[in-house]
Amino acid sequence: MLFAVVAIACVLSGPAQAHAGPRGGALTTTGPVPPPGVLPPVLGRAAATGVGEVVLGGAPAYLWRDGCAPTSAGMLLGYYDAHGFPDLIPGDASTQTPAVDQAIASHGTGAEPRHYEDYALPKDNGGSIQPDRSQHPDGARHADDCLADLMGTSRSALGLAYGWSYTNRLGPAVRAYVASTCPSASVAFADYFIYYSGPRELTFAVFQAEIDAGRPMVLCVDSDGDGAIDHAVLGIGYRETAGYPEYACLDTWYRNVRWAPFQVEGDEQRFEVFGGTAITLAADGPSADVSAPVTTVHGADGPWSATPVTLTFSAVDEGSGVDRIEAGVDGAELAPLSGLPATLRVSGQGVHRVRYRAVDKRGNEEAVRVCTVRIDAEGPVTRARAARVRKGGRVHLRYRVDDLTPKASVRLVVRTPSGRRCAVLRPGWRRTGVLQLAPWRATLRRGVYRLWVYAVDEAGNRQAAMRSARLVIR
Repeated sequence: MLFAVVAIACVLSGPAQAHAGPRGGALTTTGPVPPPGVLPPVLGRAAATGVGEVVLGGAPAYLWRDGCAPTSAGMLLGYYDAHGFPDLIPGDASTQTPAVDQAIASHGTGAEPRHYEDYALPKDNGGSIQPDRSQHPDGARHADDCLADLMGTSRSALGLAYGWSYTNRLGPAVRAYVASTCPSASVAFADYFIYYSGPRELTFAVFQAEIDAGRPMVLCVDSDGDGAIDHAVLGIGYRETAGYPEYACLDTWYRNVRWAPFQVEGDEQRFEVFGGTAITLAADGPSADVSAPVTTVHGADGPWSATPVTLTFSAVDEGSGVDRIEAGVDGAELAPLSGLPATLRVSGQGVHRVRYRAVDKRGNEEAVRVCTVRIDAEGPVTRARAARVRKGGRVHLRYRVDDLTPKASVRLVVRTPSGRRCAVLRPGWRRTGVLQLAPWRATLRRGVYRLWVYAVDEAGNRQAAMRSARLVIR
């Protein structure tokens, strides 16, 4: 059976950027053996009495199967298989059966290759990524049939060595897998990061709320304490020990529950959390909410502004409701905005292209829309050309106005050398950036004058610099 995968954008900042992937997804790089210094849970951390300890029951402990991210996603599906969705994995998913392994990362044969043969072979590592069948045409490889396929795990075409995955593919992969195996269920997901400020910030309270709601959460962590994300685990519980928040997880290397610090500012710790994916399964079928929200923006596509512009985004959704609004300016990746309605301040000289969309609570994404903001905080630059004309004759006074805006309101003034105004011409709105001609009859007395050009651009800025020219009437 063939699955479709969609990408989701996540935002990652802070000290854990060493393993950031495309569009902000964290990169997990651990293998089947834990890094040096990572001890089994019973030895790596002494038992402690925690305050307010909560641990979800029924989460199966699977061991690393061709990638920590698909393995952690497999444990999450194994949990839901035992909690109301028995069709997710064939047979009993409470232990790591062959059916479980195939759901995580399928293995076949040389004659009938699956995930392992197409993408894990030839075996490679981070230092030398070997080309695999992901770089061949689609017909040269099997149809996606497991979580590792749907996540793109190990694919050299994505720059991934054996067992590596991008975490921003986990939510869409789970959704695609569930849609094929259990169409009566619908999936909503959201990616969070600790070092992101906004509605997608992962706090201990956010994690507690997921656990309290009976939803395990796939977390991306720093397993060896070197300050970089490298591993995915299944978070299944929480507590506080000596005033510090801790989380319980199944780490894909050991079957015992591991307790680790949730997050410690300025102190690198093994298994410290940097982000995660919250996933919700509901037994209402995908038809319950398949429509995306619709966003309206105020403040865009208007006239030129001399000051920064604040856009206001509002959205409506007929199904699960609006979860967030995302926006990006001048080619930047879409990032969640705070609040609903949401605002975005656009500044800087020029024409700015703002991309935006809304996402509902079921993960339905609006098609990306585009609006424009035009800002010009600088006044025009004007100059005139010298001219000679007989008294009573006609002449075309030449001038130029340069400005970011395409038009400016122009006024020409003829003055004596002492500055006294003698004549005024009002050409009105004229194109900027080109030489212009203004017809004029010289009715003044013979002498030498100066021609000055005054202009106001479309943002309301008056000329910032001007250069007059000599006008001689003979």
